[in-house]
Amino acid sequence: MELRKYFTSILVTLALVPTFAHSALITTYTDRTLFLDALNNLAMIEEDFNNQSLNLFSTSFSLDLGDFIVSSGDVANDQIGIVDFVDTSHMGNNQSVDGSQFFGITGGGGGPSFNIAFDTQRFVFGFDWLDGDATDSYALTVLGQTFESPPFGRSTVDRGFFGVISDVAFQAVDFGQTAAGGVIGGFGIDNLITSSVDILTCAEDPTLPECTPQPVPEPTTLAIFALGIIGLASRRSLLVNKK
Repeated sequence: MELRKYFTSILVTLALVPTFAHSALITTYTDRTLFLDALNNLAMIEEDFNNQSLNLFSTSFSLDLGDFIVSSGDVANDQIGIVDFVDTSHMGNNQSVDGSQFFGITGGGGGPSFNIAFDTQRFVFGFDWLDGDATDSYALTVLGQTFESPPFGRSTVDRGFFGVISDVAFQAVDFGQTAAGGVIGGFGIDNLITSSVDILTCAEDPTLPECTPQPVPEPTTLAIFALGIIGLASRRSLLVNKK
């Protein structure tokens, strides 16, 4: 009976030991070539918006592009959608991400946020970007982690590439303005790229971050203490039985 009491208290102690969720390890890239090299010729899909109709939204929308769904419930007074140019404040008028159609924003309503969702979970996502106003800052959020200037937004760099490879799968990424200069001088993304498989496996590409073995976490001090109690309880039980 006494031994049972000891084990009951031990179980309660272990129940109090905090558990920690694995925080995603996200590797970022600002060079498309290096990003693609890291994927080691993994089959990819890409959306360049060139086969889509020009379309601007001034209210909430959900745009299904097949592999990508772009949506926003925060359009405000701005214009957002598939365009072939945006006006910018420090780059000149009629600017495009790469000279073709893209997904862009312009206006003066504070900068709409938008979401890009995938039909299934992914580990990789990349895109070319244009930021036409150095007073604004757009950020990308994935798995609770936010990335902004650098590499894009509120920067002296007008165009670039940004990509992420995560060791935890995600099904959506969010874009939002984190700093505003009062007028949106034009922001756009193009050539969205992700894997053509639902979830990458290490057999397909063992060099990806998610294929790197994660270190086994050391027991917490409380857990060690609880294990010590188990040992003492066992020893006490043996001594009692000998008597």
